[in-house]
Amino acid sequence: MGDEIDETLERAKIVNEGVITSEHSWLAPRVEGWRNTQAGSSRSTCPSTDTAEAVSSSILREKRKKVLLLGSGLVAGPAVDVFVSRGDVELVIGTYPVDKGVRLMSSKQQPG
Repeated sequence: MGDEIDETLERAKIVNEGVITSEHSWLAPRVEGWRNTQAGSSRSTCPSTDTAEAVSSSILREKRKKVLLLGSGLVAGPAVDVFVSRGDVELVIGTYPVDKGVRLMSSKQQPG
């Protein structure tokens, strides 16, 4: 069973040591595009609690499929953009420090 779990985790891996895996290379243009759009945006280092609560309430307005995004690394920004653009997804971001997750969501509004 350990080998099966290892294989499953390996297939699920999108980024390895800061590089997008070959199976997910189609994400590279999206990541680059997202990075370019973020380069000019101003981001605070410690968003307010009000911002986090507003983001949470906008996400939880209606019942949706639940998606847990762990981390805020290389492909997190484009992934958030995709999930937020869908009306049928409730997105929860688990990352440390928390402000990185809040920053990923602070400029996003889910339809609803």
